[in-house]
Amino acid sequence: MAHEYSEEMEKHYRLFPGTKRVLSLLKKRGFKLALVCNGSVKWTYDHLRRFGIENYFDAIVISEAVKKEKY
Repeated sequence: MAHEYSEEMEKHYRLFPGTKRVLSLLKKRGFKLALVCNGSVKWTYDHLRRFGIENYFDAIVISEAVKKEKY
């Protein structure tokens, strides 16, 4: 049941309007961008790729990879 719930939720994930535009603008202006998140490496990268935003980030720190959660 949890798997079905997770699959259903996936259908509803969206970027906020203007996300790519803002990320692109920040990169063009020379900002270094980092993403810090709790979660699994696979899930995070799957979603970054799905939304086409992985390459905007100079650093990606995922709790599973560093064995430490953000608070």
